[in-house]
Amino acid sequence: MNQKEVQKKLLKLHDQIKKISPDYISMLTVGSTAVGDKWIAGRSDYDILLIFKKDFQKYLPQIKKILEDINFDDSFLFVPFNKKDYTKITNSSFDFCNKFKCKALHGKDVSKECKPRIK
Repeated sequence: MNQKEVQKKLLKLHDQIKKISPDYISMLTVGSTAVGDKWIAGRSDYDILLIFKKDFQKYLPQIKKILEDINFDDSFLFVPFNKKDYTKITNSSFDFCNKFKCKALHGKDVSKECKPRIK
């Protein structure tokens, strides 16, 4: 799938989630695709975060259906987050470097609100 097709599918997903959830804030990408690393077919993947104001659990069945309808391949990983959990201070050594390895694809760029990691 070329980048134009990827962007078209992600925009479609964003627009459809906005329609079903007033709590949906944004779609972010993290990791190598966010920082512009070269795409390596069969090895690279898209880590996509879906950020919500409140609990997203009630929207999961509808989101799963949308994902099936759009037909993303297995190089995509979609992870829903509450904004509060995504931006909070963490002492975990296993987390995304939210502020610097993240890129807003659609919606509000909540990565600017991320607190520093504590080690």
